[in-house]
Amino acid sequence: MLKRTVAQKMGIREDSRTWLFNAPDKTLNEMGLPYLEFAKQLHGKFDYIHFFVKTEEEMRDRFPKLKDHLALTGMLWVSWPKGKP
Repeated sequence: MLKRTVAQKMGIREDSRTWLFNAPDKTLNEMGLPYLEFAKQLHGKFDYIHFFVKTEEEMRDRFPKLKDHLALTGMLWVSWPKGKP
């Protein structure tokens, strides 16, 4: 049986219009992302938005703005640091 990548488990589809916010390079490499259309600016609608947040305040401030840019069938993932610093 083939092992699925993190991106496959998350349901990230190839060619998705994508916006990543504060994404650590190491994490992106480990996810096994397919080919994606990465936007340089948060403008228009997106199939896949992934927000890497460090504080609750940042989450409360930015989440509503990101949600407004989500395509009807798109997905918005939020990740935060796990464990103790």
